[in-house]
Amino acid sequence: MNILFYAEPLPIRNSFHQHSAVASKFADIIENNLDYILEKKIKVKILANQHVHNELLEKRPVVRPALHVLDPEIDSTIEDMLVDWRAKGIEIWKDLMRGKGEFSKFTDKLLTDVKTKSFDFDVLICWGQNGALEKFCKKNKVVLLHMELGSIRSPFPEYLILDPRGVNGNASPLKLTIKDIKRFSEPLDPHFARLLLSIDSQNQAETRTPFDAGKRVFKDGAILNAEKVALLPLQLYDDANILLYSPFETPLDFLKKTVQLLLDGGYHVVVKTHPAAKLRPVNYLHQTKCIEYAKSLPNVTILDEGVSSLENLELINSVDLVVTINSSLGFESLLLGKVVCVLGDAMYKVKGVFPTLECVLSDRFDLSAYKNNIEYLVGFILRNYFLSPESVYSQKFFKRVELLTLTSAKSFSVPDFIRLSKQGLDNEFLKDVVVDV
Repeated sequence: MNILFYAEPLPIRNSFHQHSAVASKFADIIENNLDYILEKKIKVKILANQHVHNELLEKRPVVRPALHVLDPEIDSTIEDMLVDWRAKGIEIWKDLMRGKGEFSKFTDKLLTDVKTKSFDFDVLICWGQNGALEKFCKKNKVVLLHMELGSIRSPFPEYLILDPRGVNGNASPLKLTIKDIKRFSEPLDPHFARLLLSIDSQNQAETRTPFDAGKRVFKDGAILNAEKVALLPLQLYDDANILLYSPFETPLDFLKKTVQLLLDGGYHVVVKTHPAAKLRPVNYLHQTKCIEYAKSLPNVTILDEGVSSLENLELINSVDLVVTINSSLGFESLLLGKVVCVLGDAMYKVKGVFPTLECVLSDRFDLSAYKNNIEYLVGFILRNYFLSPESVYSQKFFKRVELLTLTSAKSFSVPDFIRLSKQGLDNEFLKDVVVDV
């Protein structure tokens, strides 16, 4: 088995270093599995542009043999492909993710050159979604596996996914129903799941509790005294989750189509800005428009300041409803047992689980059935779908790759998940945990 780890070499967001952390993560996987790689005679290479390549050489010399050096002429061409992100780059990137345009043609040429002249790979592992890679792998009968961060962030441990179908709104769970999951996976109480993930939150109650966040926000009596509070987290305009997997054109479009419905339903609305929006002008511009709109409405609070990761969990726990396009905050909210409306496509959006906003605002919403469903969903995602750090940096990772290569799976189905379980490749959350019954 010859595996090529593909750290996108093309310039994204005005930078050649956008995938530096990805390349480093690939290096971690290889370094932590060297013995198994040698034992099984697996050949591995990391493809990256010269900037990321040089970073790895300096910081990770142990993986030097695994670094694939691009031809100088190709590197020079990549240098010339840098364009202004806001003016042209976003549309070019969207085309690349859909397998269209000149960047996609160049990607095909690059991989053809690598495969035919230097490294005849039969498995390609990439980060995120890339339509150009999908076309190349289909044409050349190469197994393509997509990696991405799982839908939970700090203070939870870092979990990853490895999916033959895709990531985010193109991930395999979107093809499953909650009935499918109940056939093979066990339920896991969201509060207990949070404890298993080493997050011992102070707020364990089912009911909403006042949010303090270091006495910086939520001191307005209108919020604390509100009968119902809904949280709307803003997302980044230039994120793939918005560009490809959202029914809304912009974050402002999302607010305009949801806030008034919530206000009419008797909710006080908290709009939480995205902390990374200030890092890129295009995102800051769109977020500023959202803030200006929110300020014009009654019973709307704008949380436009940084909070710690634990305070963020307290924020989620203090509200009654979370409405998101497809943010990781949506899945984190499930771990606190919250009612969540997911209006776009998300990797955790299994059919038959999430209510529409209109349903929640009506008398039709069955809260009991919803809570039962999210117990099964949380159990499935954490046990069967996400890869724990222990799984990523152990033989389990390459055993999972081997199994997917043998089956040539295009996406995970129920039999695939059952097969993974029988091979012992699920996360062992209950290992070394004593439950006082």
